[in-house]
Amino acid sequence: MRIARPRSALSCLAAIGVGAFVLAPLPAVRQAATTVRAQVIPKVYVSEIVWMGDADDPNDEWMVLANGSSELIALEGWRLAAVDGTPAISLTGFLPARGTFLLERTDDDSAAPHADQIYTGNLGNTGEDLRLTDSSGSEVDRAGRAGAWFSGEAGSWRSMLRRRPEVPGDQPGAWGLGVPGGTPRNSQGDADGDAHFYSPNIDWEAGGEGPEELAEDCDDADP
Repeated sequence: MRIARPRSALSCLAAIGVGAFVLAPLPAVRQAATTVRAQVIPKVYVSEIVWMGDADDPNDEWMVLANGSSELIALEGWRLAAVDGTPAISLTGFLPARGTFLLERTDDDSAAPHADQIYTGNLGNTGEDLRLTDSSGSEVDRAGRAGAWFSGEAGSWRSMLRRRPEVPGDQPGAWGLGVPGGTPRNSQGDADGDAHFYSPNIDWEAGGEGPEELAEDCDDADP
C-alpha cells in the first residue's frame, strides 16, 4: 500500500497559484473604440454671409445658400431664420444642383449680381444664430452663433465664408475670411458654355452687359 506523503505548505501554495493562473481568464486588452462622427456636406447650407454691409451702406447685407447635392431643390416652404426672430426668411424659388442662391436685404442693390430673393430684417453685428429648415420643418444647417460672428471684418468688408461645409455651421472651424466685398453668387449658370446664362429664378432683363442681360437662356441647352 502506497502512503501519500504530505505536501509541504510551500508546494501547496505554489499549486494554488498555478491553478489560479490557469483558471483565471486572461485580461483582454481592448483599445477604446473611437466613435467618429461622419462629416457630410449638408444637402443645402449657408455658404457666405456679409453681415457688415459695404463701404457705401452698412445695410447692404447679403447671404448665399449652396446646394451640396446633384438635385434641383424647390425651396418653397424652407426657412432661414435667426433664433432671435430677425431676420426670418420664408424661401421661394429653386436652388440648382451644385448651385447657389443669393439673398439680398431690402433691395437688389446689396450685391452686384441679381438677387434670387429679396428679404427684410438686419443681421446683428454681434452675431446671429441662424437656422435653415426644410419644408417639413427639419433642421438642415446652422450658421453662426449668438454673441459674435466667427469671421468677417467690418473695416475691410471681408465676408464670413464657409470653408468647410462638412463641419456644422455653428462651429468656428467651418468658417474663414472671404475676400473684400465677398463673392456673391446667384443661381445663374451656363451649363452648355455658350456665354448665355440661365436661372430658374431670375427673368431676362434688357440693357446692361454680362449675365444679367442674358439671365434666361431657355433650358440652357440650345445655343
